[in-house]
Order: sequence, then C-alpha cells, then structure tokens
Amino acid sequence: MNDSIRSERERIAKFQGCIAAGFLRTLGLKTYGDVVGASDVSGWRDIIAVYAGGDRVVGLKADGTVVKVGHSEYDGTKIQCDAISGLRGITSIAVGGHHIVALSENVIDNDWKLVNITVVGLGAHGQCNVGNWEKIAPSYPIISVAAGWAHTVCAKANGMVLAVGDNKDGQCNVGGWRDIVSVSAGYYHTVGLKADGTVVAVGDNKSYNPNTKKMEYAGQCDTQDWRDIVSVSAGNSHTVGLKADGTVVAVGENDRGQCNVGDWRDIVSVSAGYSHTVGLKTDGTVVETSLHSSVDSWRHIGPFSKKWIEVKAEIESEKNSLTEQIDALNKEISAISENTDGYANMVELQNKIQKLNSEKSELGFFKFKEKKVIQEQIDSANNEIAPIRARIDSATEEVQKRISPLRGRIEAIDTELTKRR
Repeated sequence: MNDSIRSERERIAKFQGCIAAGFLRTLGLKTYGDVVGASDVSGWRDIIAVYAGGDRVVGLKADGTVVKVGHSEYDGTKIQCDAISGLRGITSIAVGGHHIVALSENVIDNDWKLVNITVVGLGAHGQCNVGNWEKIAPSYPIISVAAGWAHTVCAKANGMVLAVGDNKDGQCNVGGWRDIVSVSAGYYHTVGLKADGTVVAVGDNKSYNPNTKKMEYAGQCDTQDWRDIVSVSAGNSHTVGLKADGTVVAVGENDRGQCNVGDWRDIVSVSAGYSHTVGLKTDGTVVETSLHSSVDSWRHIGPFSKKWIEVKAEIESEKNSLTEQIDALNKEISAISENTDGYANMVELQNKIQKLNSEKSELGFFKFKEKKVIQEQIDSANNEIAPIRARIDSATEEVQKRISPLRGRIEAIDTELTKRR
C-alpha cells in the first residue's frame, strides 16, 4: 500500500501549485504560464506555480523570481513582503497571514543540494525566526513549507517537522511528528501528511460562531481516520485531503459549504481557502465549493510547460520576421508607381486632367460646346493613363499576393498565443 501511495503522490506532484485558494480569491495556473482568477494577475506571464494566503497572492516564475499582489499594510504597519521580489532561485512559496516563506536551492559540488529558507513580513509572533532550521539535521533538506496566520512550518527530508510562531492553540506542537512528507498550515492549526497516507493535525479545533458569538467545536484537526491521502491543504478552519483514487475528504467548519466535496472525482490537486475549497481535475477543469469566483469556464489549468518558453520565443521570433517581411513588401508597393514605365507621363496627364476639370467647372451653364471639347480631352488623357495604371495595379496585386500568406500566418500565430492564455 505504501508503494502505491508513494507512486500516486509522485504522480500528482506536478499539479501542486496549479490552483490556489486564499481569502475570497481563487487562482488557476494555465499550462502556458498565464494566471486566471483576478484582473490584477492578468498580466502575469511565465508562471510555474501560484500561492495564496490572507489577501496576498504570489506567482513563482520560471526564472526563480516572484510576482505578487495584495495589501502591504496591516493595522497601519507596513508588511515588509516586498523583499520577496528581490530573491532569486526560488523553488517554492508559502503565503501566511502577514508573512511569506520562500525556499531556494543551491547545488554544491554538482551533487549536494542546499535548500535555503527565507521568511519576510511581520514577525510579531516569531513566525520569521527560521534562521537555524537549515542547521538542524543539515543532511536532510527542507522538502515542504507552510505558513499559517502567524506561524511557519517545515518538513525535512528525514520526516521531522519544525515550527515557529504563534502557538497559543498548540499549532506548533509538531516536535513528535515523524515520517512527514508535506505540511500545510491553516490559520491556527497545522496538518502533516505521512508517508503511509495517514494525516496528523494539531492546533485549534474550533471556529467562531457569529450566531452565538462563541468559539465552538468545528473539527478541522479530526483527520485521524483518514487513509490513502496523497495531498493535504488547510484552510481557515477546515482541512481537505486528496485521496489516491482522486476523491476528496474534508473536515472542519462548513458554514459556507467548504467541506461539501464528497461528490468530487478525478481530482489531482486541492487547495483550501478562508471559507472555500478548490479542486483541479485531470482534464484541466476546476471545481469549487463557493460562489467567490466562477471557475466553470476555466480550461487548460495544469502544470506549466517549461518547453513553452522556448516555443513561444520561436513563435514570436517568427512573427517579428514576418512583420519585417511585410514592411519590406509594403515599401516595395510604395515604389511600384515610380518604377513603372510611363509613370512620369501619367503624372503629367493627371495634372492636365485636374486643370481641365477646373476650366470646365468655370464655364457658364450654357457653354455646352466648350464643355464637350474639354471632356473629350479629359477622356483622351484617361485613355492614355489606363494602361499605365493597369501595369501599376497588376504589379501591386502581385506583391499583395505575397503579403497575404504572411498576414495569414501572423493571424495563426496570434490565435495560437491567445488560445494558450
């Protein structure tokens, strides 16, 4: 059973980071690096993973840098999350209430990998105090990070878990955990996925009831009976687990239907937000438990294809080349008239026609004979112009025939780029 669980966990690993549920936000990563879900992320490109927490969303780019949007202040205090934009070589992100955790990698001697952890933001509860984590069991790098409202958690390659920050509800009491392969942090609780597909959880097991105005039992830590789990995600006061068979389980607060996932099938990734849950299906569509946003029309949500950067560069280079060819052909069209035999004579005749038309218009109403003579001269000039114009039009048409397929190819390229968005 452990082998099958591990195999499925490895299979779906590429789908993690393709969806993210935050506070009233849902993001989806398109397979070609764009992000859907909010207008303020519509300009993001070359994204390989998305993350959400509190009111902030973060996108990890293919080059190891990040982009982010969200509030930069809390109770008048500036949240120093902008520092995350200056980091390089980032491989994973976790977004908390008012802090962001980043993992980055350094390869030593082409063999040994050193994973660094950086936390930026408010640290009033000690959630940023991770300076010694890399020194604890240094032979075992950090493999998973999570950020709660005011606490930070990591799992190391030897299965142990570390946590710092707010611990008033016991959300940092993870010292005895073993065989953990990934962690997730809710607002005031922490969840760990074990290698055998079971799940452990500590911290707050209640939620606020606005009707009674009291903290009441919710059960977000009641995961002890779960089996065959391959991925977990902790929301505000609920916890979601993805099973190896593609179904989903959830426990905790359900006041907004965030735990109504019993009929979900073919799921490869789950994300628990403040009060909603999102699931990614194998066909690239998305399901959601709330009305926070409409995901019904989303398509092609899935792992970013790094090959797309190369493909897009090739396509855009081709488009630029085609545009240059069209510009050159348009210049060729502009020069056709002057290079056509008889062009100078045509210009003289056109000037003559213009003058004759002017003379004709100045004649009185009853000057029929004089007008007829002038019209005969105009017709004669037009007859001389006609073959010259025909040669110009014919040459222009031949060049335009060469432009047409180039424009068609540019339209095809634009369609290809657009549909992948």
